[in-house]
Amino acid sequence: MGSMMQAVCTCGYESEMMNLGFGFNSMIFDKNGIVGLDAYEPFYCEACKNVQEGSGLKKFNRCTNCKKKMVSYLEPLISDEMQLHSAREEKLLKQRWRCPSCKKNTLRFYECGLWD
Repeated sequence: MGSMMQAVCTCGYESEMMNLGFGFNSMIFDKNGIVGLDAYEPFYCEACKNVQEGSGLKKFNRCTNCKKKMVSYLEPLISDEMQLHSAREEKLLKQRWRCPSCKKNTLRFYECGLWD
């Protein structure tokens, strides 16, 4: 089960609600069935100044608005670390992060619910 989160900064910036972590939508299938899980993680776009979810397994994610490469808030996810995703989400909640709008480390992530 994943977490619904929103990024909020003291400058007034608020992201859209993001579905982070694992859920039924993050299952990877092939012709034999489920072969793995992807993890949705937060990324930010310098050009659009927004935070959005992306794949934790891709080398890079593109912004849904401008199609430029986004920057990850977390170090790259290694497939055998997926069971540790709750620790990664906890790290998101405890620290202050770079805000794409004001460029200061005043952005916080807040858990708003769960998704599956």
